[in-house]
Amino acid sequence: MLAVLTSLAFMNPRITSYFSTYDLQNKLRLAKMVRIGGESTARESIEVDPTKTYQTILGFGGTFSENAAYNFKRISPAMQDKVMKMYLDPKEGANWSLLRINLNSCDASSKVYTFDDAAGDIDLKHFSIQPDIDNNMIPSLRRVMQLRPDAKIMASPWSAPAWMKDSKINNHGKLLPEYQPVWADYMVRFVSEYKKNGVPIWCVTPQNEPEASWQKWDAMGWSNKDLGDFVHNHLAPKLRAAHPEVEIIGWDHNKNNLERWAKDTLTSPERKKDYQGIAYHWYEGGEGRFYEPLDKFAKMYPDIPYIANEQGLFGTFMLDAHAAELYATDILENMNHGAMGWIVWGFFFDHLGGPNHAKNPSHTPIMVMSDYKSLIVNPTYYYIAQVSKFVNRGAKRVACSAPTGLLTSAFVNPDGGTVVVVLNKGDNEAKVRLSVGQAGGELVVPPHSLSTHIVGK
Repeated sequence: MLAVLTSLAFMNPRITSYFSTYDLQNKLRLAKMVRIGGESTARESIEVDPTKTYQTILGFGGTFSENAAYNFKRISPAMQDKVMKMYLDPKEGANWSLLRINLNSCDASSKVYTFDDAAGDIDLKHFSIQPDIDNNMIPSLRRVMQLRPDAKIMASPWSAPAWMKDSKINNHGKLLPEYQPVWADYMVRFVSEYKKNGVPIWCVTPQNEPEASWQKWDAMGWSNKDLGDFVHNHLAPKLRAAHPEVEIIGWDHNKNNLERWAKDTLTSPERKKDYQGIAYHWYEGGEGRFYEPLDKFAKMYPDIPYIANEQGLFGTFMLDAHAAELYATDILENMNHGAMGWIVWGFFFDHLGGPNHAKNPSHTPIMVMSDYKSLIVNPTYYYIAQVSKFVNRGAKRVACSAPTGLLTSAFVNPDGGTVVVVLNKGDNEAKVRLSVGQAGGELVVPPHSLSTHIVGK
């Protein structure tokens, strides 16, 4: 395969190619994959039209949960710097610019905690984010902001404190109606305290997975009507008054029920104004497939952007190339179906997928061994970076067609360069003509590879 790649005459300095392969023999490797000039033997082509544009890209990233902070606290400062740069640095790393964090604990936390456990404290006199200072969340996120001042942080609650719920337990039940105003105050207070501590919040979602009222982990169920009422009557007006720059992103559950939620919630122009976007997950059989709900939502509400904000693999999947191809498929399909961004579940779990108080171990692109001295860089890291590193915030997705067997997506960055991403999940090399406006040439795509081609800059 490498002989084929290196034998091609790299005659056009305006086309730069990088690729990663399933077997980890190639990791964001700069390669001579495009031949310009001469007769092409390729029968099929990838056609990119940079003049036909679609959604604007916000960015890519991961979930920085409390167990990531837990693991960071236990590694050396040098290793902390290395992991942060690998994820966040635009030049040396994967250029991640989006982070999702938990408001109160979640399953990806070392233990259950909230910021006010004083039952009946409707004035929140005992509210404190000290737990997130002590557990290294705030210090870690400050480091994120130092490295990436433009990072956007999404905060999602898994559960209100148990004393606000009908069940009086963390992983089951619903918010009692009388505590809706207090819970809105609590969320606004969280945003205020994080901001005071140097971690600005870009947006909040009202509830992680509102249809899941009973889980092994932190959970709180809502009907679509009740959650819509809570946002409209309490959260939106209070958040706007205190922090008008902070957005509300709705839904935050599986994409298969997105249309139903929208019909129940976005029932008037006033209620639509409560939300600056919609977030969704890939579960319930939708992992790496089933994108019709996004198309339907876009037709119903063309003025509301949406983002894939939780795509997780439960189980460690260490050095698993299938996981990498699954994530790459999902990123490109989400982009091709109009998503403004993509956030993978997790950031920095240990090699057992935790710690996780709910015994729900998960995969992350970079993991740490239990000795806290050695890292595992999974294929998913390189496959995600094949997109996130080269497609910058503000890029526009553009029209792109490809032959059967290849999955592609194309973008024009703010600097004018065109980025074409090509996923080949087949066992055979593919040879195609790459056409980007008036530029292009013959492209050789290795089997089981994800390649990125930058044209024009």
